[in-house]
Amino acid sequence: MIEAAPGAPPTSVVLWSADADVMALPAPPGIILRVARDPSDTDADVVAVLESGCMVLPTGLGQAVDRLLAGGLDAVLTATRRSDGRVYQPVPWSVIQGRHWACTGGLVVVRADAVDRAGGLDPELGDDALHDVLMALGPDAQVGVSSVAGAISSAAPSSPARPRHHAAAVLARAAARAAAPPTIEGIPGLAGAFRPVRAAARARPLVTLVVPTRDHPELVAMAERTIRMAGSSRVEAVFVDNGTTDPAARARLGRTPHRVLAAPIPFNFARLANRGVAAARGDVVVLLNNDVEALDHGWVDPLIDELEDPSTGVAGSLLLYPSGTIQHCGIVVHDGVPQHALVGVAPADAPSWAVGVPGDRTAVTGACLAMRRSNWRHMGGMSAPLATNYNDVDLCLRVAAEGMRVAFTPFAPLVHHESESRGRLSTPEVAADWLLFRSRWDHVLHAPDRWWPADVRPDDGRPRMVPQVA
Repeated sequence: MIEAAPGAPPTSVVLWSADADVMALPAPPGIILRVARDPSDTDADVVAVLESGCMVLPTGLGQAVDRLLAGGLDAVLTATRRSDGRVYQPVPWSVIQGRHWACTGGLVVVRADAVDRAGGLDPELGDDALHDVLMALGPDAQVGVSSVAGAISSAAPSSPARPRHHAAAVLARAAARAAAPPTIEGIPGLAGAFRPVRAAARARPLVTLVVPTRDHPELVAMAERTIRMAGSSRVEAVFVDNGTTDPAARARLGRTPHRVLAAPIPFNFARLANRGVAAARGDVVVLLNNDVEALDHGWVDPLIDELEDPSTGVAGSLLLYPSGTIQHCGIVVHDGVPQHALVGVAPADAPSWAVGVPGDRTAVTGACLAMRRSNWRHMGGMSAPLATNYNDVDLCLRVAAEGMRVAFTPFAPLVHHESESRGRLSTPEVAADWLLFRSRWDHVLHAPDRWWPADVRPDDGRPRMVPQVA
């Protein structure tokens, strides 16, 4: 832990819990700790909020307070140790996820002035009072994580089976802060989780679907079906024809009701996307691979919901293989490489926070990627030198560098018949794009992924042990 400077006063911490039986253990060095029975008692430097049924671990509390004060943060989420000794790392705070799932638990430390800015802890909300505070702080709240366990609990943190009696009230408050507040409904099988329900008659933007294609008449037909199932938004589509020669595919494109833009150039996904967006009329553009198939009507609407938040710059969807396993639920930086998370994992076997509710991601795939057209123009579109690979990740990283969010939503699942149109890439194509991408983003590739828990492997979703800092 950080040692206090000689003569510096100790940090005062007030501990609050909805559990009336909470007790204060011996405080770690440099901290004066007391228990507050009244949540309005924030006369301290830091407020530590402890979930019911948990006990504070002094070392973890001290580490979290150090992280909070040294990092200039509003709050720090800590890991939680179960009674069997296993440590669960916190899921990084995502305001996008926070709108849909009240899942904060264990021990969280918050600056007292941040609690006051948020309007205080509401005791009527029980264990979800802390979630309400974090949501009230808004999208600019600075929330960090500590890998050292701050609490011990007999249950796994954020388990879907845990009762969240006040979650509906907390998330309804969060929804009411939106410019166009929706009503909310529960997500079956995920306690404390809700999704927005928008009025069907409300105004929706014009959406342009940009569909690069070449040959394969069956994929053109699939894309037309997916376009018809887009949803309540007003939709137009632009097929970007990358030199189709197949007679049946040419005939199919010749009679499609949608616009067809000729682009007989060497394959370059970034250039094809840029040409399609340049021809778009919609306020929102959605890049859509021609080998992506809709499962349900209304798949565009959840993407539009995410983009209604001006702090969100990009939105992407849950994509499944024809087998029903995950092809895409966001792109995660792992071991220095951007990779699709949880590929091949059945959604029922994946962590609930990863596929059950929307959340922030480092990047999403260009196979189904939505942006406001004005934002696309501001970013300059996709980078044409990245002809085949990483152009989508590069775009998302540039959007994040501008201070905007990249959102993933599972509420619009589609099937991705991956790379059926152009086949697999050759090694030289992949290598050239990788070298350029790495030269641009090496600093990101060698840092922990901001939005993915440290103990969950993105390649299989199974928790792994993370070394504990003494």
